[in-house]
Amino acid sequence: MNHATLNTHNASLPLMLQQLRLTAIKAQWQSMTQKAIAEHWAPDQYLAELCHIELLAREDKRLQQYLKDATLPVGKQLGSLDFSVLQGVTQRQVHQLIQQHGWVKTGGNLLVFGASGVGKTHLVSSIGYGLAEAGIRVKFMAATALVQLYFEAQSAHYLNQ
Repeated sequence: MNHATLNTHNASLPLMLQQLRLTAIKAQWQSMTQKAIAEHWAPDQYLAELCHIELLAREDKRLQQYLKDATLPVGKQLGSLDFSVLQGVTQRQVHQLIQQHGWVKTGGNLLVFGASGVGKTHLVSSIGYGLAEAGIRVKFMAATALVQLYFEAQSAHYLNQ
């Protein structure tokens, strides 16, 4: 392949990457090419690095969309949850709910009851963040909002009485 042919391919590469929706590769291929040349990478290593960049970008984009759709309370994640103030639930149980998430896929429910101010919102929000990070769509909604949606659907005849 001569130098003119290589330049033609390089000129059309951004367009092809855009059409293939490889936006992370499109943004990084030139800097990665320079790094690959400087570090004498084999072609398969260069391709693997570009694919890795694309996969990470897609995973991050997916997570950001899941979190946006979930409407989880900001800042109420597992790392900031104080288990010493929670009664009836352990850190191990919460981790199991997040890691062994088959209960979500089978339509299982998680009901949390307790007095006001005991950490229920923080607890379920933490589980929601963990599930979203595991690739599961979640939706956070206060019980009052859920009841209101139910009554609206019922009055609009979306639900059988």
